[in-house]
Amino acid sequence: MSDEQSHHPALERLLAAGKHAWHFESLEVMLCQQMGVKKQTDWPIAPLCWLGEGNQPEVAYWLRADPVHLVLQRDSFSLGECVALSLRDTQTLMAVLNEHFAPDGLQFYVAGSGRWYLHLNIHPEISTSLLETVIGRDISAYFPQGAGGGEWNRLLNEMQMLLHDHPVNQVREAGGELPVNSVWLSGGGVLPEKPETSPKTIFSNNALAKGLGLTADCPCLVLPENLEAIINQSDSDVWLVLDKIDEAETKWFAPALAGLRTGKIGQLTLHFAVREQVLSVDIRPRDLWKFWRKPKSLKACLA
Repeated sequence: MSDEQSHHPALERLLAAGKHAWHFESLEVMLCQQMGVKKQTDWPIAPLCWLGEGNQPEVAYWLRADPVHLVLQRDSFSLGECVALSLRDTQTLMAVLNEHFAPDGLQFYVAGSGRWYLHLNIHPEISTSLLETVIGRDISAYFPQGAGGGEWNRLLNEMQMLLHDHPVNQVREAGGELPVNSVWLSGGGVLPEKPETSPKTIFSNNALAKGLGLTADCPCLVLPENLEAIINQSDSDVWLVLDKIDEAETKWFAPALAGLRTGKIGQLTLHFAVREQVLSVDIRPRDLWKFWRKPKSLKACLA
């Protein structure tokens, strides 16, 4: 499809009118920073997400433990992708992992979203790398670091051996599906104390956004059908976090453009996750009068 056949005219107008800034960090990290959460050894994304999925982190250390497929390269492994599993396969693999690692104080859990988490009673003394930072790259530079790094790399090797020849993976490979041959640990920490942040209303189905809202005592509401519903029911600062943007042009960006033009929106800031970077675009109603800023294709803006 050519750039002239764009399906995002409202979004491209917003991008053309706004002030751009690139941030060399992931969107998850930016969300934590904007909510006033402090970095621990890692950014404590795992306990916040576990809370946002409707669970209680309690006084414990949590890590995200994503089931992944490692790809054998010429002399190394790269991180392929996070593997989507059925609940039955997840429960089967977790039973094996939990039985084997119980003496080490490790307990795996699966949330309602299907995401895997790892519960520990003590600090593992490691720092980790977020999944989106490592996908497609040689994993050797992203192993757990710190005083506990050696021990945790040994534990990861054991996890890989347990998973490698498991019948679940044999069936998956026979059916042409990717096997789960490792677990990627990231976002470790304990649930932070209530952060100091400005009042805001959060609309999202995103686990991290909901966890941040609950921790900060901010109202966190279910994502409505479109932006017009938010504009009509809120007159305060709003945080809108989208995991999926199906029909984004009609549901979100066209109403945003209209809201700026009518003055119902006084300031709009868009954040776009572009791998481990974030493009932030700040737009005010007066910016829409700058007609000399010609819209570019979405691909060109996010390149």
